[in-house]
Amino acid sequence: QDNIFVEGYMDFISSDENNPNLSVPFVGFYGDWNKENIIDTPNYEGSDSKVKISGLFSDSSMACGEYKKDGQSYIDKDKVAFSPNDDNVNDTVVPSLYFLRNAKEVNIEVLDSNGNKIRDLYHSYNIVKRLSKIDKESIFINGALWDGTTYDQKTGKNVKVSDGKYVIRVRSKLDLENAKEQVLDMSVKVDTKAPEANIESLEKYSDENGNLHYKISWKAMDEENGSGIK
Repeated sequence: QDNIFVEGYMDFISSDENNPNLSVPFVGFYGDWNKENIIDTPNYEGSDSKVKISGLFSDSSMACGEYKKDGQSYIDKDKVAFSPNDDNVNDTVVPSLYFLRNAKEVNIEVLDSNGNKIRDLYHSYNIVKRLSKIDKESIFINGALWDGTTYDQKTGKNVKVSDGKYVIRVRSKLDLENAKEQVLDMSVKVDTKAPEANIESLEKYSDENGNLHYKISWKAMDEENGSGIK
């Protein structure tokens, strides 16, 4: 079996009764040391997420795109969104990451829908892993908070990006010579346009006890690239 730890003891039996026997413990690793994930993946349905708490969070500390199914919380990739429209509600998004292994180097950046980097968010060294048996909290990388802007070279200022699909890319490396870079991509939508809702009918009726009730029928629509209606 690949990518497993091997441990045990080596016994040395003395041939001289005047010298004691020795038992020496050893531990090693068989496989590709770089293969196992440094950062746990978000809890998408069907993913191999181990701790199930990595993801993108809004400024209200809510997991973006979260829903429940059979009592279990999951992240819907197509519903991960925020609305940087300066209304102080979900104006920013921040990565919350669970480190399964120590990372020598971590970089976080924003890509547009064509895979072009439009913003550097974060760069750090020597991030220590979490101990999953006693520490079930991920790390909010507040330095990687994104407010939906990118740098405009013409004006020398940060400007709002257009609504659409983007990617928060997390690149990490182990403290290992010639370590391969691991990449975790988390999709996010910028959606500043509210859905449209139209009331189609209003019905007024009384129940058998004479209590008055109203029944409203309505239809709501969101743009094709919107984050949906909840």
